Amino acid sequence: MTLINTGGTTLTGSSVSITSIPGTYNYLYGVVRGYRPVNDGANLSFRFNNDTNANRHQYNDNWSTGYNARAFDSTQVYLTPGADSGTDTSIVIFYIWDYANTTTWKFYTSLCAEPDQNTDTTADYFTAQGIYNQTGAITRLDFFPVTGNFTSGTLFLYGVK
Repeated sequence: MTLINTGGTTLTGSSVSITSIPGTYNYLYGVVRGYRPVNDGANLSFRFNNDTNANRHQYNDNWSTGYNARAFDSTQVYLTPGADSGTDTSIVIFYIWDYANTTTWKFYTSLCAEPDQNTDTTADYFTAQGIYNQTGAITRLDFFPVTGNFTSGTLFLYGVK
């Protein structure tokens, strides 16, 4: 594994971007430590190649309360359920498989453990997987809370051979 964003990227402001992702790895592996939004309930989301066009992102999640299927109906995908704004003890890991190919759609999977958005004495776990229905290589990832700004967190993006 090679850390692409040397030293990690601090989650600040309304969004952070990892750009100029080299296409020389087999897949991308990411870790987000201590994600905390300003607003309770703000999912951590990301977007492939800064593509804000509707109907290009799709995800399914398996939250601790059930399963929810979705069509290509979004401009982003989720990495967390609604996060708590009062603590920063969450951990997220995600994979983007075969991200540099220019023949197929892109696929990601993620796992998250975090304090529940309503109280930090209970926890949520969250798994998600999704598809970006474009065939271009992934060269940029944009991360943002669905509402408000980041309060804290650090993102590490690795290329894996």
